[in-house]
Amino acid sequence: MSLIEVVDLVKVYVNPVSRLGISALNGVSFTIEEGDFVGIFGPSGAGKTTLLSILGGLLNPSSGYVIINDKEITHLTYKELIKFRREQVGYLWQLPKDNLISGNTVLQNVMLPLQIANKPREEQKKIAYELLDRFGLSHRKNHKPNQISGGEAQRVGLAIAIANKPKILLGDQITGELDTSTSVEVVNHLKSLSEDFGTTMIIVSHKRQFIEATDQAFGLEDGKITSVLTNFQKEEGA
Repeated sequence: MSLIEVVDLVKVYVNPVSRLGISALNGVSFTIEEGDFVGIFGPSGAGKTTLLSILGGLLNPSSGYVIINDKEITHLTYKELIKFRREQVGYLWQLPKDNLISGNTVLQNVMLPLQIANKPREEQKKIAYELLDRFGLSHRKNHKPNQISGGEAQRVGLAIAIANKPKILLGDQITGELDTSTSVEVVNHLKSLSEDFGTTMIIVSHKRQFIEATDQAFGLEDGKITSVLTNFQKEEGA
């Protein structure tokens, strides 16, 4: 059974002044299996971020629905959505330092989602230290976000996003501000996390490195899925 089922999603934004509607999504449908590494690709304005926001329960569609882990999230109450986002979804935003709280140290940032989940403090520290070690950031644990590089900040963001072992990790243009070598490093970390934790990754990107790493890639244009590329097709050069 699929972990995620997206059925005929439509999203229309209405201009409050002109009252005219602008379509961001126009009947998007697909399924994603548990543990898949999925890419969503397309030009600016294609609807990628809107789609990601709906999958994460941050935005309601105008019509259509999303089923995640046998639950239709598009009709959850406000409290149910908060619980869903806290327990099942991790997020990574485009600007690396947007994932971090500026006044907290790196260690405190990684501990925060565990604190929100009411984990015992010793467990918070244990998990945070393990993740920082995994990402080669132990020496940065007492640094503030303005004292680390963009690549390091994105790795801290990965640690934060994965700390509670969510079923799904959503990333929006997460290498957009990084150079090519750092982007490849982040992609490799994501692939490793997907394999080790069984986390389903859905990443919006313009970059080729993500297409090559994904199990399945969706092309999105004008709010519609225009292509689907699987790992097998990529290996065959299709």
